[in-house]
Amino acid sequence: MGLIVLYLIPLFTYKFTDLQWEVIVPCMVVLGVIVSTGYNFYFSPLLGILGWHSYKITDKVGISYVIITKRQLRSAIQKFEVVQLTEYLLLDTKGK
Repeated sequence: MGLIVLYLIPLFTYKFTDLQWEVIVPCMVVLGVIVSTGYNFYFSPLLGILGWHSYKITDKVGISYVIITKRQLRSAIQKFEVVQLTEYLLLDTKGK
């Protein structure tokens, strides 16, 4: 969520009387819906520049997670050593 706030901060640095609220409010609502209903929440351009990748994976019982790793997935049966950051977000600890 911090990444979203970072992108929205410039909208609030101007005088509030100069902002076009009829444009900003619907855009924020649409952005909020997209973020809350998808795995896009974990995408960060900065992580991509630093060589990190995010993948949606599913465990043996059918629970889907997003894993952040420096490795590129080449096989659907790769094993990872991970730490759990949030309920559905994992970080690969053995990445390059």
